[in-house]
Amino acid sequence: MALRANSNKTLGAVRMVSRLTSCHVLDKCFIKMKNNKTSQTNTAYLDVYTGLILTLLSREDIKNPAVKNILRFLVREASNCTSDLPCYDNKLGSKMTSVKAIERISKIKDGNYTGLVGDHVVPVSVINEKLIELKSIDVDAIKRTISKFAVRAVITKEEDAILRESKYIKKMPDEWNENIFARYEKAGIELKNIPYKIVLKEAKNRVKFDLHQKSINAN
Repeated sequence: MALRANSNKTLGAVRMVSRLTSCHVLDKCFIKMKNNKTSQTNTAYLDVYTGLILTLLSREDIKNPAVKNILRFLVREASNCTSDLPCYDNKLGSKMTSVKAIERISKIKDGNYTGLVGDHVVPVSVINEKLIELKSIDVDAIKRTISKFAVRAVITKEEDAILRESKYIKKMPDEWNENIFARYEKAGIELKNIPYKIVLKEAKNRVKFDLHQKSINAN
């Protein structure tokens, strides 16, 4: 179901850009995606999205707000496909987890893993501008740029609020030197290089073990 949902989203993106550009290459791309939508890998999705991004970046009106809005959507989806983690879920696909998020997850006993946010460490709008600024526009350059800045992390809603209050929710600090963790450091958010998927799995296993132990003790 997750793969199918992501494939449908990709097909929608192909249609959207195809209407904007009247590009026959995208029509072929649409047919390919439609015929293979249940067997796509992250790499295949990334190839499709970077191809669409290349088409938009080649337009003279790339800075038009409507065009940039479509580009932002494509960059967000492409950035979700840069690892072997699930690209259809903003949290499950996150490579990193904040210390406070790990602490919160470890205390949950009822399976209600709320109060967490999947976040792009470098805002999508910033990645957008990096792509527009590329001097040499080709698929490889687009992939390198997206892969460099596309790290995702799971943080708490409170940490997300701190980012919003510090005005770093959609931008990096003024003195940014391309350190992808700069706004987190400014906001005092500590990250661990542990995928959320693993943190969640370990938490669920602990809950199962505790329930099992209680069952044994009760008998």
